[in-house]
Amino acid sequence: AMAELVVALAGDNRLDDAAALARMTYDRDPGLASRAVDGRVSLESRELRKALVRAVRFAHDRESASSWLLVTLLMQAEDRDSVGLAMLDRAIDRGLPSGISDPLKAAMR
Repeated sequence: AMAELVVALAGDNRLDDAAALARMTYDRDPGLASRAVDGRVSLESRELRKALVRAVRFAHDRESASSWLLVTLLMQAEDRDSVGLAMLDRAIDRGLPSGISDPLKAAMR
């Protein structure tokens, strides 16, 4: 339910909240990575794409691990795991802990 809330917040253009909740959620339960977000998304594909575009701009502005994690999750929701892995690398480069990144990376390969 928390991953869906992250996507819903991003769809509502509440990107700060979405990024913070993504980080908190995956920090508390890294096992979520093994359950792809794409099957649980409540946004239509066009709305999801708009949220992703806004999240990418947000991540470029913030340059934080949490903002790139959000982009990664939205990419996963669009079933774009190969590009999502590159975004995950950006999150890792900005300090995303391996406890979050390793299970997510394994699930997206």
